[in-house]
Amino acid sequence: MALIECKECTKEFSDNAKSCPHCGNPIGEQTKKIYTDDTGKSRAATEEEMKRDNPDLYIKMRQLKHTENTKPPMSGGQLFLWIFLALLFFFVGLPVLSFLSIFI
Repeated sequence: MALIECKECTKEFSDNAKSCPHCGNPIGEQTKKIYTDDTGKSRAATEEEMKRDNPDLYIKMRQLKHTENTKPPMSGGQLFLWIFLALLFFFVGLPVLSFLSIFI
């Protein structure tokens, strides 16, 4: 008998149960096994344990981790906006600065 964690309420219960006794959520494929350290406290699974116990989920998690750190490229509309603002500042700001320099 192993403990698993409910994906809805995140409370631990037996893997023999058909649903979570706390919230009633049925056990699905996405429940995760709870690993314990030497003192009996629950801990996160190591990468080796994840690879061994659920290789498909491990591959998906690695792919998600890789895509989280990438920044989407700037769209054409954003690029146009930045160029427009730069030109606006240059052509409006420059005459204003030259006008103000008369008073200095």
